[in-house]
Amino acid sequence: MTRAIPVLLLALALPLAGCGNGNDGRALRVDSSVDPTPLVAQSTRLGLTALDGEGQVVPGLAQSWRVSDDGLSIVFRLRRASFANGMPVTAAQAVAAVQAARTRRAHPFFGLLAGVTAISAPLDDVIEMRLTTPQPELLALLAAPELAVLPPARNPPALGPFMPAGDEAGVITLGRNPRFHATADVPLDRVTLRRLDATAAIAGFARGESDLVLGGLGPGINDARTSPAAAGLRLEPARATAMLLVNMTGGPLKDLRVRRALSLAIDRQTLGSALFGSAAARPVYGLAPEGLASFPETFVPDWAGAPLVARQEDARRLLSEAGFGAERPLALTVAIPDDALSRAMAARIGNDLAAIGVTLSADIRDPAFHASTLARGGYALALTVREAPTDSPLALLLPLRCGANPAGVCLKEADRLLAQSWRAASLSARAGHYAQAERLWAEDGAVIGLVTPLRWALVSPRVAGWVDNAAGAHPLAKLDLLPEGRLFK
Repeated sequence: MTRAIPVLLLALALPLAGCGNGNDGRALRVDSSVDPTPLVAQSTRLGLTALDGEGQVVPGLAQSWRVSDDGLSIVFRLRRASFANGMPVTAAQAVAAVQAARTRRAHPFFGLLAGVTAISAPLDDVIEMRLTTPQPELLALLAAPELAVLPPARNPPALGPFMPAGDEAGVITLGRNPRFHATADVPLDRVTLRRLDATAAIAGFARGESDLVLGGLGPGINDARTSPAAAGLRLEPARATAMLLVNMTGGPLKDLRVRRALSLAIDRQTLGSALFGSAAARPVYGLAPEGLASFPETFVPDWAGAPLVARQEDARRLLSEAGFGAERPLALTVAIPDDALSRAMAARIGNDLAAIGVTLSADIRDPAFHASTLARGGYALALTVREAPTDSPLALLLPLRCGANPAGVCLKEADRLLAQSWRAASLSARAGHYAQAERLWAEDGAVIGLVTPLRWALVSPRVAGWVDNAAGAHPLAKLDLLPEGRLFK
């Protein structure tokens, strides 16, 4: 029984320069065991705001902004900027980037901007957003590459601190963008990125072949911990939840008693330390992890503090009421992506469920196929990781709305609470609506929260500017190499 979980969600990727010579200046070598696309986009694109190396919001295309006293209007003042090909950036392009997320259902951030009622460019260098409720987290969301300002082109030119400089032999190279508005403040001249599996990336780092390994939320954390390179291991609790998706459209999981029994039986208190080797991988009982600044009311059920043996007894009773027991044992299948961390997580869950008489087998899938079947509802149970792009739990709640998922999850009262949140008078009032909705979904067993995964990386002592943070923000433009770190010859 076992195998993988979709932990690749938080892929940090990089473009990097390959072998250089003494004239190449500062060249950072990065190996990534997760999809490098997001980091490449973050490094070559720019939104209205940006995140610094500590995950804090700083100016991007907007050189400043002003939030009204009631929090319902944000006015951005744009800087003069040009794309790498010399084309000037316009306020209309910035408006279009936000409008796309507001109106296109296929956009990855669709629904997150439902509180933006209007966005306009009254002047060439001014953008105004009107909001239905105060949304301080919106400034961080605008830093995401998904909301970057792009010209209408199939292959848009770079606007960020780096620009593509090559992609061959498995190595992506990024060079500093001379038209970036703050190019003089970018320490690195180029970055090279190789996509390797975690084992190869860790071994290469130990041999001094790279300056940085990005593992994201993917597998490899325990290999890194026990490798000769362990001194460079950095761990960050992510704004994410590893969870079991539950398909309620048919079969035994349609019964609430079965769903509750499964949740009761899982030993979350030991799951994090067993899988990640750290108490920072905290239990999750609902949808949102602990530590979201704008959401202090994370769901914890009344039974969370009860002894495991007592919870197991309650779980067996619920299964018996649902018609399952020694004469009619319950057998379930969990779909997981094929990686070591997912296999280990599924194995532990299987052991916990075996204690209440449930047999769990694993349907181990290619990660890309696994992701596609999640979208279609092709599972009974499915292991996955979902991450929030800001300190708000909204991105973790939206997929459970009626009609927004293929798993038969539909609680109209929870949907109503989300809709009401967009008219809340304050951030705390909006968080209260989120908390009530999360409780409804969690108590219904719409998903079974498990643990907060840890993001991992290997960072050489020669790399300067790396600061651990929950946002996982480590912009290439904020990293540098100490003089003795110039290893390209």
